Amino acid sequence: MYMQIRNFEALEEARLQLLRLRPNVRQHWLSLAVAYHISGSREDALNLLEAFENILKVCTSSSEFYKLTLSQDVPHHNSEHSQIIVYHVQVLEESRQFDKALSLLLKAEEENRILDISHSLELKARLETKLKMREDADNHWRELIDINPDNIEYYRLFLENQEVDLGEAFNCLS
Repeated sequence: MYMQIRNFEALEEARLQLLRLRPNVRQHWLSLAVAYHISGSREDALNLLEAFENILKVCTSSSEFYKLTLSQDVPHHNSEHSQIIVYHVQVLEESRQFDKALSLLLKAEEENRILDISHSLELKARLETKLKMREDADNHWRELIDINPDNIEYYRLFLENQEVDLGEAFNCLS
């Protein structure tokens, strides 16, 4: 309800209370991160996402119940976990932490934890463009264009990476 009426401060507080009451429920961690993110507290959202991912990786808690319920059923090829990583990368990108976002994405890809390959490729190309890694970004934009030649945004971003200024001509196409 708080989200519908755009009372983000109350949303944060409600989600924080839920997390405090039941820290073993993964959804409470994620909903609080989203609440922080939409209210503009990106740093809090990033800290929470990092803590959550560390818990999933290590689970060093002494409580077996906590350990089992929070990390249970989260194998490397889990769509929920894959989406959490992609969301984390997107929040890092919005926070202009491009290096950190790209390294997180590359590490997750290396560990085969990202399931949506085309979305991952798009994120990688976008981050490489922002980091001025022109050659790598160029290759990834070309690959995306090969995958989906109907997506005009890929052409625009490919040309942007090439530093081609299309001015108003390209804007009328989209």
